[in-house]
Amino acid sequence: MRNSTVNRGYVGTHWSPLRGLNLVNNIRYELNSKQQAQFADGTSEEAEELNTWAMVNKADYTSVWWRFRLQPMFKHILLKQDLQGGAGPGGIGRRRNITEIIPIFLGGYEFTDRTSLEFGVEGLPFFEERFIDRENEALDFKAQTYLAQIKMKGNSGGFNVFIITGVQYTKKKFDEPELPAGNFVRSFFQVFVGEQILAASE
Repeated sequence: MRNSTVNRGYVGTHWSPLRGLNLVNNIRYELNSKQQAQFADGTSEEAEELNTWAMVNKADYTSVWWRFRLQPMFKHILLKQDLQGGAGPGGIGRRRNITEIIPIFLGGYEFTDRTSLEFGVEGLPFFEERFIDRENEALDFKAQTYLAQIKMKGNSGGFNVFIITGVQYTKKKFDEPELPAGNFVRSFFQVFVGEQILAASE
């Protein structure tokens, strides 16, 4: 895409009708008009137009009581995108047409001003995370993710220091019965200094 004209448009809204409730909508459109060209290094590109539509809808509500914090959330993502190259194997158009539906539940408890326990659920047993690829249905899946972590923060040498350690469990099942379902567990330990990651291990 070395010889192309790109036009982008973006619009977003944020509405908070009640205290603690946020409704957010973002829409982005991009048109990439590529020109046919032959380059000095021997490569070339064909003329084509690549369109991208992306929309993200989010809703969340935060409730705080004493040292407890609860935050149910919902996210809906829509992506329609033409991929570079025109057609794939067999002349099939190379496009993405993806929808994601993600229910989220976050919570936490502050032991002190510097130490907190946090947990999160992405995809509930009765309302799982849903991924739909209309161009490749074999990639459709449902998933659930559970996370628990301890966060500690402090100050050293004038820098803010954050230490996070925890465990994450993910359960994923494809709609295509020939693709294996998977259960994944990972533990992690991370140290942040300011905006930089000083060390991380999994």
